[in-house]
Amino acid sequence: MDGSDRRWLSRRRDGTPGEGRWVCGDCWTAHPRVSPDFLIEELDGSLVVTRVKGADGRSHHRYAYTRQQRVRATRQIRLVGIRSHWSGQNRTVEEATSLFPEHRLLDGAVAEEDGRVYRWLYLLGPLARGRRVSVGIRQVFEDAYAPMKPYYRESCEERPVGKLSVRVQFDHADAPAEAWHVVWRRTRSGSSRQEVARTRCRPSADQAAGKVVYALTLRRPDPECAYGIWWRWPEETPRRLAGTPARRAPGEDVSRTLPRGRR
Repeated sequence: MDGSDRRWLSRRRDGTPGEGRWVCGDCWTAHPRVSPDFLIEELDGSLVVTRVKGADGRSHHRYAYTRQQRVRATRQIRLVGIRSHWSGQNRTVEEATSLFPEHRLLDGAVAEEDGRVYRWLYLLGPLARGRRVSVGIRQVFEDAYAPMKPYYRESCEERPVGKLSVRVQFDHADAPAEAWHVVWRRTRSGSSRQEVARTRCRPSADQAAGKVVYALTLRRPDPECAYGIWWRWPEETPRRLAGTPARRAPGEDVSRTLPRGRR
């Protein structure tokens, strides 16, 4: 072998295919393909943004976040993992809670090196292969010390997802000047995400009185991507972020520009 970075298929002891990578000469390392312990049939993420005043009289934003998903077990499981990330800062952060009282939330609480907080919902018993269950979390946080970056996204967490929905709600008096549907793909190193598509979007037609809602729904999204809404506050100067793709025509179907999901 010439030592180049080449992938080779191998066989595990049980006869199922694995994957290896040649590292040098006749040396190689094995990377067995591990199937997920559950599949996400539906993932619904929601962020409600409101402007509030702090004790010092200055205004900031409060974010009420919920994530609900219906999963189907591919083997017997007791835990369903959920990870989240937010970019603002506050003195205290309200603890996350389970949307369903019959489940117990195991909260990592502290962000790891990648900035994410890892959590698990304990089902208080085994869920057999092929069975379905709905799980979810809710958390409220504020950006009194450092403002949150103006975007909200959900990822498939490298799992097949049947349907993914993202929704952001603002008060009409504090609505963004403009917003976009955005797609991020994980970099090769896996340590960050890079924007790969951006499409200007308009508020949803079914918004409640006095509210402005931006939403995005996809079927069979790419497991390697994250999808969400990026907005610009009225006081911010319009500008194109470095490295972002050119904006597309208003009203263009975002699904035409998104990476295709696995079939």
